[in-house]
Amino acid sequence: MPNNSLRLGPRSLQGASLQPVSWALFAACLSLVVTAFTLYPREDSGKNGSRVVHASDTERPLRQPTRVANLEVALLPAAAPASLRRGIVLPEQARSETLTLECLVMDEDNQPVAGAVIWVNDGEYKSHGTTNGKGLFALELDGPSARARWRTGAMIHVGARHEFHAPSTRATWSGPSQERLVLRLRGRGAVLVVQVVDDSGLAVPGAELRVTTAVTRDATGFAKAEGKGPVTRAPAVLTNGWGEAVLRGLEPGQARVQLSAQGFCPRSTTLRLVAGESTQRRLRMQHASSIEGRLTRTDGHDVSCARITGMGDDPDSVVETGSNARGEFFLRNLPAGRISLHAVCRDKGQITHQSTAEMVLEPGELGIWNALLEPVEVLAGTLLNAEGLPLVGWRVELQLEDAAQEPLHVTRTDEDGRYVLPDSQAGRAAQLYLYHPLAAGSLPTRVLQDPRSREDEIRLNQDEEHATPLRGRLREASGRPAVGVTFLVHLLGTGHNLSLTTDLVDASFRTPPLPPGEYVLIFPNHGRGWIPDVRYRVGAGELLDIGSLSLPAFGWLALAPSVPSRNSECRELRLVLQRPNIAPDFAYIVHDGRVELPIEVTLASGQYTLTVQDDPGQDSIEFTVASGATTQLGLPCTD
Repeated sequence: MPNNSLRLGPRSLQGASLQPVSWALFAACLSLVVTAFTLYPREDSGKNGSRVVHASDTERPLRQPTRVANLEVALLPAAAPASLRRGIVLPEQARSETLTLECLVMDEDNQPVAGAVIWVNDGEYKSHGTTNGKGLFALELDGPSARARWRTGAMIHVGARHEFHAPSTRATWSGPSQERLVLRLRGRGAVLVVQVVDDSGLAVPGAELRVTTAVTRDATGFAKAEGKGPVTRAPAVLTNGWGEAVLRGLEPGQARVQLSAQGFCPRSTTLRLVAGESTQRRLRMQHASSIEGRLTRTDGHDVSCARITGMGDDPDSVVETGSNARGEFFLRNLPAGRISLHAVCRDKGQITHQSTAEMVLEPGELGIWNALLEPVEVLAGTLLNAEGLPLVGWRVELQLEDAAQEPLHVTRTDEDGRYVLPDSQAGRAAQLYLYHPLAAGSLPTRVLQDPRSREDEIRLNQDEEHATPLRGRLREASGRPAVGVTFLVHLLGTGHNLSLTTDLVDASFRTPPLPPGEYVLIFPNHGRGWIPDVRYRVGAGELLDIGSLSLPAFGWLALAPSVPSRNSECRELRLVLQRPNIAPDFAYIVHDGRVELPIEVTLASGQYTLTVQDDPGQDSIEFTVASGATTQLGLPCTD
């Protein structure tokens, strides 16, 4: 039987000549095979970077395409169907713009520093790497994020640290148009070696150690400029298994060391660091006590979201927490000893209920405090001007007469001039301070004694409605600018002072708006007191420019027993100094208590009156201080 099948292969072609029809069939079959591999790829075909296509007009659905992340171009024959060309997926590669920040770190001898750690603050300070052997470091920053910070006025700050140097000053990067940033390390750094132990002398591993250097530094870690800024904090470190930690590259000078560890009371201590030297300390931490309890109101309801504060004898031992929905709370890491407890509940920022208590705890003890919060009385009133119109936005502070500078409660007058303050210490004498809206952080316009007995309405006179700033410049006796000098602006007739520091470039100064009244500028005398110099009248007007002032010439006052053979220790005396020809209302207390003579006081040259007050009465002595000279005065000192 004849075989009519067609064989396509090398052997079938040997010794035979195919007809044209056979060649046409062979070409058609080969085309079908190529088309099948093109339209139906293998599932693993994307692994080697082959192309992926979609076809929407075939009878059978295609397999799910394998996406290739690095695919940039897909090619098809020009004769491919239009529907096939429309279905091609071309993934786009996201390319974010980057900006290059280049830094050069130098030491105090202008030599490049290798291995310095670069810290960049683009929202918060983070370390980004170390400099190479040439002191260079390049950092890629996200362009859109950096430009967004510049548009809002936020800066990108850069600093450098090295284990053998003090931290660098802080540099500000303003964009790619700025040249390479130069960060200069400042002298030799200090080293601190600390071992942390508990009450029994056993090591405390995992304790967090922070060092704050009491110099004029940026609080985030680097100096803004020489002489500016608050403090610098070194990065925190944890003690090892032996309770030891080493911090290098610290700023020399006075430093505060803060310790914290789970199950121990926080502790802080002060020490002095020396440039180029290692300071070693063994610090002891006390096992912490705890207090738990529940808060309820007088109506029996639980107090949720209340604030509970516990504080020991050390002001740094303050611990705070909140109550949950059932009024429960837990205070951790309290020191042993006497603990003062205070729980408050607020509504719209004002205290509505409160409770206080005291408790004595042993180390590691758990105390229980179930407190009943009672309603708090309020102190309300209305602030009006001379015409009876409400004064809006005035700051009203309630302060205790025998307390520190911090106000007890603070609020502002509303659109009707109305203020409402919680009177949480109703049984203690208090004062009400009124501040002009523009004079926040300045001096009060009026202080009201015993505000609880006053009427609801408070009227200010026409001058008191206003506040006026004061500005000027300070120079030394030689005529040079007296830069960085701190002095007081004192409002006569009150105990209120405003501290200012002259500018570090031109020695200028400017106060915030001041309430009307008479003022004296009180300049420092080498850290041993204050000197009243010139008095000024601030009225209800525009900016008062007092021009250029000169620091006064100095002399000395030496106080000794009037009878040389007497003992140098006197009984209780109060020594009050006045300068009648300039500021008769200002009294400078030289000493108040038991006197140990001799006493030396630096004073501006001029005439003075010294009032000596003791049990029988008082005696006044008038004297003159000459520039560069010492005036001797004898005190009636008796045992």
